[in-house]
Amino acid sequence: MGWSMRKFRDLSEMENCLNGGILGVNVSRGVAGLIGKTLIFTTPDSVTVTFAHSSKPADMLLDQGDALFFSDIKAQIEAVATHVKVYQIGGCLAFVHKATPIAQPISITVNSSALSVLGFDDAAALTGRLVYPPESTDTPRFAWESTTNDGAHALWIWEG
Repeated sequence: MGWSMRKFRDLSEMENCLNGGILGVNVSRGVAGLIGKTLIFTTPDSVTVTFAHSSKPADMLLDQGDALFFSDIKAQIEAVATHVKVYQIGGCLAFVHKATPIAQPISITVNSSALSVLGFDDAAALTGRLVYPPESTDTPRFAWESTTNDGAHALWIWEG
């Protein structure tokens, strides 16, 4: 397979990739249409998250009664998928395994009805992949990182 190169806007985006995380769309302004939809995690927890109405007062929802904000999404996922860390990278929704060291990548099944609402391809399961340290004999493994002229970070990965 050889080498692959990935480019990241910042170090947290690169860290999410190395740790088998999944990076989604920008949720900083809320997401409409999530209520009643599901995310079905298979790793690190085998659980189904069904999104419910926000716990925020109606006047805080800015006339978007069916919108969930990042804080709602995070709270609802982490309440059910206890080994999943939900956070934002540049406003984008991010998932990673909470364990230290991270033992498994995040996996979400194709049967999850919230995939397209969250901007993911709903025709395929989502699976992050762990990238092993340089001294590992397992692949894929991190080989080299550099900052590019445009301030991004480039990561070279040996695929095997």
